[in-house]
Amino acid sequence: MKGSKSVVPVLFFLAIILITAGCTGTQSVAPAPEPVTVPLQATVQAQETYTSNETLVGFVENAEAFVKAHGATKALAEFNNPNGSFVRGELYIYAYGFNGTTLAHPINPETVGKKREGAIGVFVTEMGSVVKDGSGFYRFTYINPEHNRTLESKMGYGVKIDDDWWLGSGVYTGPVLKAEPSAPAATPKQDSTAYTTNETLVAFVDSAVTYAQAKGKEEALAEFSNPHGSFVQGELYIYAYDFNNTALAHPFDKDIIGKNRQGEPDAFGNQYTDRFLDAAHNGSGFVRFYYMNPLHNRTIESKLGYVKKVDDTWWVGSGIYTGPADKQPAVT
Repeated sequence: MKGSKSVVPVLFFLAIILITAGCTGTQSVAPAPEPVTVPLQATVQAQETYTSNETLVGFVENAEAFVKAHGATKALAEFNNPNGSFVRGELYIYAYGFNGTTLAHPINPETVGKKREGAIGVFVTEMGSVVKDGSGFYRFTYINPEHNRTLESKMGYGVKIDDDWWLGSGVYTGPVLKAEPSAPAATPKQDSTAYTTNETLVAFVDSAVTYAQAKGKEEALAEFSNPHGSFVQGELYIYAYDFNNTALAHPFDKDIIGKNRQGEPDAFGNQYTDRFLDAAHNGSGFVRFYYMNPLHNRTIESKLGYVKKVDDTWWVGSGIYTGPADKQPAVT
């Protein structure tokens, strides 16, 4: 009897446990989870959302107001501070003199006091021209410090502070796409994750100049116009013009050969052919413009061109695509 009595409490206890478990399963009641804080950066990357142009303009206008309220010296110190009030996620303020000298850059402090060269020098010069009348937008490509400093497409907005300098910021609009060869038999296979560098672009154009000087103008123009020739390599190809801006060679746009393209605008109204001519007159140079990509169904994309004079009568050039050309917002 004593053994029987000791079993009853045990059975009663087990019954309670089973009843509780059954109720829990029926009602799906679970303890409330602890709140989890998700980093903003991770959320943004997962959803691939981008800062609006309105936010960009407001941010730059706040920086302009800060300069007016505190003076140039204090403002530039704040803009150069990577932990300051003008570094907010992807947004940060850069400042340049109209002579091309870097005055503030919190991401690349080593450039302060120096004139930018190469592709960035093109950006500084051309955006400076855009804002010289007050303010404006400009599309370019730049490293994204929040995405492991990878190169991405960016929309910049800047304002003129006075006759000596201007400031601006930008919003990233997506990754820079790498063009894939459409005809593997005619072009070498390329790594889809690699980007064509400015150095590769310059070397490619230099090799075309060397070829033209060695083979002569007639043979070189025929080779440059051959879509399966040695000067079509993935996204890289050579075009040629004389100093009247008449097209002499192009492997994909046969219709323009023999036509004068003086003053011709690109998709966003930039007179890029005139800029080519100016750069060639100076010996060589970079030009930012927008052009169809023959490897992406002839869609319009952002492009960085490099041109070089062959002799006093003609010049050659090429370019690298740097990303999709989203519609440029109207400047108001």
